[in-house]
Amino acid sequence: MAGGRVLGVVLSGPDPDEPAAGHLARLYVEPACWGRGIGTQLHGAALRDLTDRRFPEATLWVLEANGRARSWYERLGWRLGDKRKTTYAPAGIDDVQYRLTLAGEPSS
Repeated sequence: MAGGRVLGVVLSGPDPDEPAAGHLARLYVEPACWGRGIGTQLHGAALRDLTDRRFPEATLWVLEANGRARSWYERLGWRLGDKRKTTYAPAGIDDVQYRLTLAGEPSS
């Protein structure tokens, strides 16, 4: 938040399709604020939450055509999974799943 304005959001919790895995969802940063480390801070907070909940692995979905986001997640260690789902069939828009192994002890 800056001046009472929300600059980014993220959700973390159990994966709805794989309850034994954690899930990162809806990580968004106001485009005017890209490049300031806000997304990295949100990502870190979500992973700490999932690690604290003792999930061994995390998943996320991203638009297949969103090269910027996919490259960013890959730089953070996420790997492309083998699942995909259609988001909007008439336009051929699909999501692809990424996975990340969560290591270490919960934070104190």
